[in-house]
Amino acid sequence: MRRKFRISRGEKPTSGPTTPSLTDQPEGGPGTPVPSARASWQDRITIDPAIVVGKPVVKGTRLAVEWLVGLLAQGWTEDQILKNYPGVAHEDILACLAYASEVLRSESAFPLPSSR
Repeated sequence: MRRKFRISRGEKPTSGPTTPSLTDQPEGGPGTPVPSARASWQDRITIDPAIVVGKPVVKGTRLAVEWLVGLLAQGWTEDQILKNYPGVAHEDILACLAYASEVLRSESAFPLPSSR
């Protein structure tokens, strides 16, 4: 039986475990200050209706966030991406992952009752 879900963006669950923020994870180990992940991806990701039909892209390129995240999901290494796409920097890849994380964090799925 296939379950139906309603996807909602921006709604926060009223109970249940909380998901740690990217800013909760220090890059250099315990005690290292971490810049805001939100500011980080916003500096490198842009959404413009005139570029790739408004999909989020790395600033200054036509490379969509979904494309770069998809390459990582297919097993590409960061080095492979950087060699094949010279306009992309390490920080751009991190920004894509931070953007994807924030978008997914803002979505909630609620099972809908099945109609019999």
